[in-house]
Amino acid sequence: MNIAIAGALLISAMVATSSMAAVTTTVVDVPTRGVTQRFLYVHPDAPAANIIVLPGGDGILGIQNDGTMTTVVAACSLFGRNRQAFADHGFALALVDEASDGFVWDFSDMLEVIRYMQARANVPTWVTGGSMATFATSNLAANLLIDMPVGAIFWSPASPNLRQVALIRRPTFVIYHPLDTGQSGPAFFAALTSAPVKEIASLIGGRSAGCFGYHLFNGLDAEFVAATADFIDKYNDMLEDGSPQTTVAVEYYYDVWDFYFETSFPDEIAALDAGAFGGAWKRTGQTFKVWPSASSASAVPTCRFFSTIFSPKSSHFYTPVATECAGLKAGQAWQYEAIAFYIQSADDNGLCTSGMIALYRLYNNGMGGAPNHRYTTSLTILNQMLAAGWLFEGNGNTMVFACVPQ
Repeated sequence: MNIAIAGALLISAMVATSSMAAVTTTVVDVPTRGVTQRFLYVHPDAPAANIIVLPGGDGILGIQNDGTMTTVVAACSLFGRNRQAFADHGFALALVDEASDGFVWDFSDMLEVIRYMQARANVPTWVTGGSMATFATSNLAANLLIDMPVGAIFWSPASPNLRQVALIRRPTFVIYHPLDTGQSGPAFFAALTSAPVKEIASLIGGRSAGCFGYHLFNGLDAEFVAATADFIDKYNDMLEDGSPQTTVAVEYYYDVWDFYFETSFPDEIAALDAGAFGGAWKRTGQTFKVWPSASSASAVPTCRFFSTIFSPKSSHFYTPVATECAGLKAGQAWQYEAIAFYIQSADDNGLCTSGMIALYRLYNNGMGGAPNHRYTTSLTILNQMLAAGWLFEGNGNTMVFACVPQ
């Protein structure tokens, strides 16, 4: 949804909620997916930051047209029950309810909430969630456009999806209670291997009963607000630099098979460098830059596949071509693993735009009894591999397969 459409939002209710500061509470139903996403928009006149709140539990706040909320989830919500304190600190909040079709935490719906907030206050935005909303919040943090000024806050997080959490490349805060048996705060924090900055805080004290006790920091409201606000204050300015962040794809070589392999996953790089698989895979010294998530509308996801049908050899294959990805997913020979990274397609003339360089894809033509591909930005390596009998796969005139950040 573009900004022009945002003007047609249905605003259900508006009430002043604070005599201490000019804080306004508005019930908003924002259009998304052909339905509407409801949230309670609590904002001071000139917020320093936006906070998007994904509630835990079943994700339902029961927001009424007059701004009241009717569920236990709403009554116990960390940010909901402390919304006045956060607003008084200078933060605007969106307390997100279910959509009109009953769905909660949908990625597209959350994106529209972010757009609404940023259209009204062009300031850094923080997405926050925990407990049952941990996966949805980490998915949002990992897959939003990387140039969006968005950070992440996780409270009482559930067990992490390690690969997904490792893709979060935003300032990230984790807060938990050590006596809460339903949280995985330290494990979640350890999985944040790509966050440019990360901090973790444990709050001690409070009560074990009422509003889910330690899990929702019952009796520690002031401490929770202070710790969270301090982190936002510390790193808010960092989000104002919206330049796309890149990561590095590292190339490895297995001499016994004469095979090449690329990965940009930090955990995989660390494992291979530490000698995984008997130390068989060695760095070649070659790397190229990629985006860990969509950096712009022109960034395309690169599908990663794995196959063992060429036993005793196995092989990986990468493609940013949607039809190629879909075809392999539909077949039996290759197992889809993940989005490896994001790159950019070359134009119709096989050229790359400003700030990008050519990526070449080479195929070993089945030499050695199993397929293998090599990806490189080096013309020298391209020519060496062609001379050795490998085939290029790319534009017929330029041999460019795709484009990566310079």
